[in-house]
Amino acid sequence: MADFLKPTATGTAMVTVLSAIAAATVPGRPASAACSPLTSTGSQITITCDTAAPNPESGSISTSGTDITFSVLPGAIYLPDAISQSLPDGSTILNRGRIVADFDMGDGATVINEGEIFGLFALSNADDTVTNSGMIDTASAGATTDDEFLLRDGDDTFTLVDDGVVSGLVDGGVGTDTLRLEGTGSAGSGSTFTDFEELVVADGSNWSFAPVSPTFDTLTVGASSLTLPNGITATTATIAAGGSVVFDGTSAVSGITSFGAMAVEGTLTVGSLALEDSGSLSGSGSIVGSISSSGTLSPGSSIGTLAIDGSLLLESGSTTQIEFTGDPVTSDQILVSGTTTIEDGATLQFVELGDSGTGSFDFLVSDGGITGNFTTVEGTLIDLTRQIELVATSPTTLSAVISLADGETLISDAPYNPVNGSPSSLLQDMSSNDFWSGVDAVGGTEINFDYTSLTQDGVDIDVFKLPIRHTFELPDTDMRLVVQAPFSYATIEGDTVYSQQIGTALRIPVFENWELTPAVRVGGVYSDDFSSEAVGFGGAVTSRFQFMLGDYTVQIGNHVGYYRAEDVSVFLDDGIEYNTQNVLLRNGIIVDGAVPMFGGLVDVQAFAVDTRNFGDDLFVESYVDIGASANLSSLIGYPVRFGAKGTFGEDTTGFSINTGYRF
Repeated sequence: MADFLKPTATGTAMVTVLSAIAAATVPGRPASAACSPLTSTGSQITITCDTAAPNPESGSISTSGTDITFSVLPGAIYLPDAISQSLPDGSTILNRGRIVADFDMGDGATVINEGEIFGLFALSNADDTVTNSGMIDTASAGATTDDEFLLRDGDDTFTLVDDGVVSGLVDGGVGTDTLRLEGTGSAGSGSTFTDFEELVVADGSNWSFAPVSPTFDTLTVGASSLTLPNGITATTATIAAGGSVVFDGTSAVSGITSFGAMAVEGTLTVGSLALEDSGSLSGSGSIVGSISSSGTLSPGSSIGTLAIDGSLLLESGSTTQIEFTGDPVTSDQILVSGTTTIEDGATLQFVELGDSGTGSFDFLVSDGGITGNFTTVEGTLIDLTRQIELVATSPTTLSAVISLADGETLISDAPYNPVNGSPSSLLQDMSSNDFWSGVDAVGGTEINFDYTSLTQDGVDIDVFKLPIRHTFELPDTDMRLVVQAPFSYATIEGDTVYSQQIGTALRIPVFENWELTPAVRVGGVYSDDFSSEAVGFGGAVTSRFQFMLGDYTVQIGNHVGYYRAEDVSVFLDDGIEYNTQNVLLRNGIIVDGAVPMFGGLVDVQAFAVDTRNFGDDLFVESYVDIGASANLSSLIGYPVRFGAKGTFGEDTTGFSINTGYRF
């Protein structure tokens, strides 16, 4: 090996130390020598270098046994006059300080470096192990081809841990040699690794690997992260589920199987790339070769273009995800030079990153032609008055068209339909108001405020309602006429809906504990955002049967109502056409009674109501309301009521809070 160029000493302190080294020769070193014993004739001997004088240690190692451990403690420096050192078979170097020397090691060598090594190492012809979490520098040793960390023959493993750094050349030599990355670290372009057959990234690791011209037979990435700024050359690559690899620069891999995430930001040449079910492929680079995907293909880094110089197969079960935004619209693109085949069962998913205008955009262009089509097309637009459709504009191009939603698209089975089909829509709210007009305690004039928050199939709906109700006592009868006029304002993903109703209900006692309430109601809904303007009308009959259970009053409420909606043109010239009808059944139990609370007795009402919807354009066919309210008049002297309820249905959850005052 070439002579090592020792770092130039600077400063008075270093000159003084080096003067002391000259007196510390072997034999005859002082008893307090830093490294002891440097001379040994036995096996399984540990040579320990500490910070005692002399430091740096200038003595050379002389051994005739085996299995020697050479340990340099933190703060200690080993810098022998005879720069070339040797250790016998089975030996271990454990460095936590600094070694400035060349080493030749016998069979079965182990090097564990947590400090600094400046030197040229040659390990054995057997299997050797190197673990580096410190710094190894062979680049300063000279300009000859021997300036390297050489593992020679055998199946060797060189492990970089955390911020382990190599400056210079590491040669795996002959055999099946493995370079292993563990922890979190970055291998810079000042390092070169050659003659390694395997690169393994251990589970839980996060590495940026950018050495000069890395070439491997196999690349294995566990549930870990690997970034390749300068690219890589390999025969095969396997990315496990939970793993991710970013190919930047220029890379060439004959075959890739990915169960994890791949991003191509540079140029990747492949013989074949198989994206498995759990795998994903993204990036704005270029791939030379053929791709088959049963996972998720998501071109771009945010918005971007992925170029494929080859063929593309989108298998059954695969998902192609296209992001878009802006006005005019910009989107991800897939550009394929060859053919694209889309199997039955493939899914296309549009993702809107920000409010977009109307218009069209090409997202898949395949010069060799496109065969097949997506079985499922998914995507919810931020502005719910628009719709997105897939069209084939030519045999080689697939495009998306964003347009204003037509009536059928907007109202059919939609969670954001403001007219019917869900708990927040006009017809369903008309039925709810008629039900409570037939079972709730009434009298005088009531002003209420109600806030409702619903999430329906991922769509957020907020409703603010101001119900006003007055009860007329009909003279010479036990009947009461209830008139209600609620106004509501709703926001649906930022779009607004206004609604007004007026209804009358006649409460007719049948027997002492049984009451029937026929009701009629008309309402209107208006939303410029949804191009919706409709009138709803209908009627219902509600039965209220009550009995005492101890100190509590139990009411059983049963309701059947018929409601329909028709479009009108008062404020909108070109609104959505509505012609829908619903039948609603509500069955509930309400329990009233005085409950000790806040140092007094408070009249509390608890309820559970089951609702069933039948008819046209239903998003929610059934849901349950569970809640309670408290009348605080006994505590504060004013007829104030507070209440809350939860709503639970198919793809629907929400809550309401309300307060009211009666006078």
